[in-house]
Amino acid sequence: MKPSFSALKSGGIYGVVDHTRRHLEPTSREAQNGRRLDPVLIIKEMIDVGFEFVDFSPMHYHPEDNLSQEVGTPGVRGNTDRFTMSFRKP
Repeated sequence: MKPSFSALKSGGIYGVVDHTRRHLEPTSREAQNGRRLDPVLIIKEMIDVGFEFVDFSPMHYHPEDNLSQEVGTPGVRGNTDRFTMSFRKP
């Protein structure tokens, strides 16, 4: 994330869209949901690099995804809940 921060001009917007993981669920790739990310930790990491949190969008929200299956699992494939956020470089 540091290279992205460095590449943007002041006022530049950086968008993040990824598959949702429950907050504080284990994060190893070997975990049941290894390809999902905790949106709270993403916000923290982005702020730690220097970005300002701008907004969250429910654009990719899928309430039928209970976040218990891996992203490519049949039945959830193509219907995973994803978080969509934007950050600004000050």
